Amino acid sequence: RLEGFRKIFQSRTGNGGDDEGVSKLNLFIYLTSLRVFPFTPNWFLNVALASLEVPLSVFVPSLIVGLLPYNYLQVQAGLLLHDL
Repeated sequence: RLEGFRKIFQSRTGNGGDDEGVSKLNLFIYLTSLRVFPFTPNWFLNVALASLEVPLSVFVPSLIVGLLPYNYLQVQAGLLLHDL
């Protein structure tokens, strides 16, 4: 199932080799951008990526980095409302 992602990333980056590091980096960037994009439901990503058997070494860092901006803004808004 992950091979479909790899084929898409290799066709877009022009990387025809079996470089596992580049494929994981491209998958990380793609997943992180999906998490940062505000209209993608995170519950759907979690379920879909689990069924696609995305490795935890890619899933967890993309989860952390992708949700940091949203959580930071939420905390700042909460602090602002608390000061009112």
